[in-house]
Amino acid sequence: MEVASPRTTRCRYRKRTKLGHNETCGSITGGSDTGFDPVVVVAERKKKFDRDGFVVLDDFFTEDQVGLLRRECDAILRRASGLTEEEDAASGVNVGESGCVFEVLQDAARGAGAPVDAEGLREARSQGHLSAEVCGLLLGSALVDLARGLLGCDEVYYFNEQYIVKPGMCVTSAFAWHRDSDWCRGGEGYHPYVSLWTALDDVNEENGTLYTRGPGAEEKPIIANAGSVVVMGDRTLHRSCVNLSDKGRRVWMPQFSSGPITAEGGEPVSFAVKLS
Repeated sequence: MEVASPRTTRCRYRKRTKLGHNETCGSITGGSDTGFDPVVVVAERKKKFDRDGFVVLDDFFTEDQVGLLRRECDAILRRASGLTEEEDAASGVNVGESGCVFEVLQDAARGAGAPVDAEGLREARSQGHLSAEVCGLLLGSALVDLARGLLGCDEVYYFNEQYIVKPGMCVTSAFAWHRDSDWCRGGEGYHPYVSLWTALDDVNEENGTLYTRGPGAEEKPIIANAGSVVVMGDRTLHRSCVNLSDKGRRVWMPQFSSGPITAEGGEPVSFAVKLS
């Protein structure tokens, strides 16, 4: 969501990171696969999503689920940045060296061994020593059914997954106005997709939140608690500001598409894992 394209991003980190085995604007309140019904959100918010290009789901994930995501994010950051357990992972990221976008499975998207189904994706995450619990959230019915309903499709595909981290007091962490699919839209291999921009810290105008601009509307900042999700279509115009707070700002962003998104030669741009 915050990345317009691989060609225009200044702070992008694509190296696959292996972790140790133990490292692991209205709104709707929701939660997990056991307590959240995506059918309700789709029924109540599909019209707004189609009109504005995004919806904000306040407190979508529980505190425990946010904790799982934070732990996986921090373990990835520490390993990538060479930080110790005592150092604050989100604040210690060096944007100039490792970047603020961590696509931890990008290498697994290429070649004959690329996962094509949910079981293959689980295996790829397992080989990278990523959290099995986070994988459960990723492939659970809450996210998959939500993406399917808002996209208005029968089938949904896992397209990409990132952690986006802005260190504190980082004046180079802004993203200019863009639409996510500007760089991949137009060919036969394009299919609409949604990004689930998930705040792992409270987000506001000081620490690098999103700004959206709907049709004929002024830009609006997203002010939300940790655990809230901004679901955005790939044609939604948005940007994010710099993080001027003294703490890091972490976001988890899985992306789901309505079909495989491929380049001219037919190779997937990222993942094309069929989930339903």
